[in-house]
Amino acid sequence: MQRRMHARTIARTIARTISGLLLPALVACHPSTTAAPAQPVTSAGHQTPAPGADHAGADHADADHASADQAAAREASPAVAPASPAEAQAAWVTLAESLPGRWGAERGDAVTVADYRLTARGTVLLETWMPGTPAETLTTYHLDGERLMLTHYCGQGNQASLRLVDAADGLSFSRFAVTNAAPEQGVLTELVLSPAGDQLERVEVYVSGEERESSTLLFTRLSPEPQAPGGKKRGAKG
Repeated sequence: MQRRMHARTIARTIARTISGLLLPALVACHPSTTAAPAQPVTSAGHQTPAPGADHAGADHADADHASADQAAAREASPAVAPASPAEAQAAWVTLAESLPGRWGAERGDAVTVADYRLTARGTVLLETWMPGTPAETLTTYHLDGERLMLTHYCGQGNQASLRLVDAADGLSFSRFAVTNAAPEQGVLTELVLSPAGDQLERVEVYVSGEERESSTLLFTRLSPEPQAPGGKKRGAKG
């Protein structure tokens, strides 16, 4: 009874706050707070020269440093072994059976909404974060042979790929690749999903340079089916 009342409270809050959901952090993806912009750092750990620095070749050096940072970001691979094939398969079944539907989490004065649905004949779980708003982002979960992986399509324009590394205490994913990441951007690096009935705890870590930012959200299931923009369940007529 308390869960149903809580879900109804969240649903009413969504209706009141849908026009004001664009918290600054959501514009830059998911973290709950916005860390101070980090100075671009080269692979050797040196800050790039400030714009307009008075030395020969400053512009060229900046370009070289940015290229080095982007290359390092693309090639960075956490020294974490993937989960076993059995763990990956079991984790996929858990996600596919537990998550489809609409979920909501209180976040300050607003509510964060996430829809999950199976697509591609049941082989991909699609997560739509803040559906129908300018802050909408997508994440796909699927098996890759004997591994379970996800790709997060961030509102900043980068795409982080993570794989399951542990399933002992929640489903823990760790980044092994990223594309189109600029040095100043935060990149999803760690994600832990812990579904339990109509509750879902989500812990994620974004990394920008040497800055790490962690956030935790507790979601409550609002509906067993995701909804299309406008409040109707997907596939509903009229």
